[in-house]
Amino acid sequence: MINTFPAPYPDETLYSLLGRYSMLTGILRYIHIMEDLFGDSNKRFAPDFPSGIGILGDRLGNGYNERDIIFQHTLYPYFSAFIPEERAMKIMQKMIGTDGSNIHNQIGINASSIGIKRTLKHCRECIEEDIKLFGETYWHRVHQLPGVFICPKHNSLLIETKKKLYEYDRKKILLVTEDLFIEPSNNDIDGFTFEILSSYAKEAKWILNNDIKMSDLNYYRNKYVLLLKNMKLASVKGSVNQEELSNRFKQNYKNNSLLLLESEVYKKPSNWLVKIVQKHQKVFHPTRHILFIMFLCGNLINFYENEHNYLPFGQGPWPCLNPAHKLYGQKVISHINIISCKGTGRPVGTFLCECGFSYSRRGPDLTIEDQFKIGRIVEYGEFWEFELKRLISSGLSLGDIASKLKVDPYTVKRKAVLLNIEFSWKGQNLEEAKNSIRFKNKNNDASKSHDIVIEKRDLWNRLLAANQDLGVTGLNILNGSLYSWLYKHDREWLKENSPLKINKQINNNIFDWENRDKLLYEEVKKVLNNWENDEERPTRITKTSMARKTEKPYLIIKYGHKLPKTLMLINSHIETNDQYYIRKLKWSFKSMVSEEKPITEFGLYKKAAIKKHLVSHKVKMFTKQLLI
Repeated sequence: MINTFPAPYPDETLYSLLGRYSMLTGILRYIHIMEDLFGDSNKRFAPDFPSGIGILGDRLGNGYNERDIIFQHTLYPYFSAFIPEERAMKIMQKMIGTDGSNIHNQIGINASSIGIKRTLKHCRECIEEDIKLFGETYWHRVHQLPGVFICPKHNSLLIETKKKLYEYDRKKILLVTEDLFIEPSNNDIDGFTFEILSSYAKEAKWILNNDIKMSDLNYYRNKYVLLLKNMKLASVKGSVNQEELSNRFKQNYKNNSLLLLESEVYKKPSNWLVKIVQKHQKVFHPTRHILFIMFLCGNLINFYENEHNYLPFGQGPWPCLNPAHKLYGQKVISHINIISCKGTGRPVGTFLCECGFSYSRRGPDLTIEDQFKIGRIVEYGEFWEFELKRLISSGLSLGDIASKLKVDPYTVKRKAVLLNIEFSWKGQNLEEAKNSIRFKNKNNDASKSHDIVIEKRDLWNRLLAANQDLGVTGLNILNGSLYSWLYKHDREWLKENSPLKINKQINNNIFDWENRDKLLYEEVKKVLNNWENDEERPTRITKTSMARKTEKPYLIIKYGHKLPKTLMLINSHIETNDQYYIRKLKWSFKSMVSEEKPITEFGLYKKAAIKKHLVSHKVKMFTKQLLI
């Protein structure tokens, strides 16, 4: 048992504890510290996700719990909150065990476009406060979190080590000393960005100190879509309005804060904001989850601790609108069923009261008054029917009964017939009303059907008159829904009143392809000019990739032979393998320079995701020139 191990300070990293142990014992060499604490002089210690914690806990004794070490002195809880619980448990077992390989891959850090910070950070005010309280300072976990540029406690910019950890003597563990740091530059941080970064730091600290579990890959996605429905950014079925979401998200954060947090939203279908609300096959970096939750709910506490429901009709209960019920107008309905309107996509709510009365209306409700509106009565229920019988037997007129039950007179008469209630209004009795209603319903249905057919035929004739040079296919393109309706309900008439089959050459001239070619040429030109700006990582310039960035990709992919000018522009810009690899290597070089990473041939190929043995001599020579 090791008795000289220091007691941990609040939010101290395990890396910091090892450094203080080194100073207390005078064991300064790294290999001797590893041997003493982990029983392995060759052990590699990862500052963010160390392994061997089970052995360390056993050697320390004195109530050191391996789970407490992981949750209170590593970055594990910050990442595990956004990893499916089953996978998170496997990662914890790896940290407890001696095999720490592949942890970063399993967490998803290595695959993320958000880079790994390999420096250590601190807060000057925290340093002064630590020295007053404890006589020394230490490395705080919250300062080392990705995206944390500001101390959540003192709201001041963090200072950072001058070099990355691997650039220091690897045989020693860094202790906090004045000469390690460079002063932060706040020239690029305006007031708005500072507030965003400050809020983010506080939310990151909250997630670090709470044991949040993610049940499955779509745990967050399902919550996000529900909240987007309430923000009118998603349909009832969960289809997200990506363009409006992107606009509002970027407006909420502005480019500078997203740039600093490595979460810019590019104009392409595969950007992270699009994917985070789709059904998932992978995990997303905590930074992006936190940013999105802040956008949806303001803060994490609101997101996690409040129950969120889709409420297009407001928070229940809802009023009973049965005039025959003693609780009429009172909010007693607790059950609501919501579906999507086929025609408009808007939510349709059906409200069922215990009295049996059920009604529906199309939403969403915009005012309180909307809650007292009925779109359609679904079921009248026993209370309503009993009141109808009572009112009829009392001798009230048809109009008075309709007024009391808030329906039209015809509905009163029809319900009386269906319920076989004897009545006599204006000389008409039950039997006469039965025959009258049957005849009227039959005529109404026939009349309604006939009117629709006449209307559809008239629309088709007008379409024919306005497009005399088109065949059936061309007319179908112009108004497919009309053609489909007539084909289904009035096929013989449609055959007799359709143009004869015409030569395909005429059909090819439905559109002004020359004009389309000019317009598409300009559109593709803009796509090419903005290619680098729209890409998070380089993608190869091909005919298909260019087409996908236009509004109507199928025109280029399927009808490219009719667009000679556009096709010539596309063909002149299609990249060969060598051109694509060279562009990727240029991007790799710039990225590594901006990240201040040591530039090596291996590093360039790895960053660019290029297999060196597959490239040509020309590409290899270009790589060597970059290293000069």
